[in-house]
Amino acid sequence: MLKIISLFLALIAIAVITSYLYDFLSPQRLSNSGYITVWVAGEMNESRTIEDPQLISEIQSHWANKKTVEAPKEINYDYLIDGIVEGRLQYASSGYFRILSVVEMPVYKLSDPVSFNDLILSSYE
Repeated sequence: MLKIISLFLALIAIAVITSYLYDFLSPQRLSNSGYITVWVAGEMNESRTIEDPQLISEIQSHWANKKTVEAPKEINYDYLIDGIVEGRLQYASSGYFRILSVVEMPVYKLSDPVSFNDLILSSYE
């Protein structure tokens, strides 16, 4: 009986670890919320909401063209963004992204941050 319980607990542990690794290693899914919200870091009361489907599609295409990079020593994440993927993103206007998480997440770099900034940050500049 003890062997059966130990086997059962081992299977549960394997399932939990596999689930965690799958969520951690799988690519983030694009959000289908219908809007994107941008906050200036440190000024959480100021936000911009983007609801134009064409603009959202352009923003998501920038996300699709990102590259995983080694994190530079100093990145100041200026903005928080919801609605591109199913999690909250931290964004630096220099083109660096990371998914806001308590675990270490990869850092991404956009191929064209100037164009992305024009799309998403025009109301702040």
